[in-house]
Amino acid sequence: MTEYNSSAWEDHPLPEFYKQVGWAINRRHTVSLVLMLDHERMLDIGCLDAAYIQRLRQSGYTKKYLGIDVTNKYVEDCRKKLPNEEFKQGDARQLEIEDRSFDLVLFSDVIQHLDSHQQALSEACRVSSKYVILSTYGTPESTFTTHSAKFLNTYFSKEDFEKLFPPDFKILLFADLPHPTTKHRSKKIFHYVLERINENNK
Repeated sequence: MTEYNSSAWEDHPLPEFYKQVGWAINRRHTVSLVLMLDHERMLDIGCLDAAYIQRLRQSGYTKKYLGIDVTNKYVEDCRKKLPNEEFKQGDARQLEIEDRSFDLVLFSDVIQHLDSHQQALSEACRVSSKYVILSTYGTPESTFTTHSAKFLNTYFSKEDFEKLFPPDFKILLFADLPHPTTKHRSKKIFHYVLERINENNK
């Protein structure tokens, strides 16, 4: 369990499977979703070690990209590793980004570390003009299991979790895949693609 704040992650070594994050089956699924959706600018909230943009560039992805992470150490490491990409430190719960600035927002494996789930999800949707790709960690019985100390092992059913979604977004796609680590074979990763509802068609 790791809290969502910069100091908690500064000396937190990434597990080996995170180093292969771009190749795990559910991560490849996320990459395929990014490539499928029509967009020109992508925001990656919780970019960690920049595995997604590396995998996307290898796939021929040419869209504009901004990676944000709460931990300055990871931001600096990403800048050194990928000097042609844009990274900055930021908090998912209070993004310093204008409304609808990005066509696509990637919000992958972050929300379970937060103690302000609805606030962070609202922020991700606020800055998106089209799509949000959201991935969560859970079990077959619960779409979402929290990891923060404040709400440790709080389980959300699929129905309860989806009540957190802003009303101006609909679920375009939903999928569940096995957790990528042997240690968590009974767990699942859930993927949502949320689409902003056209204001003229409400």
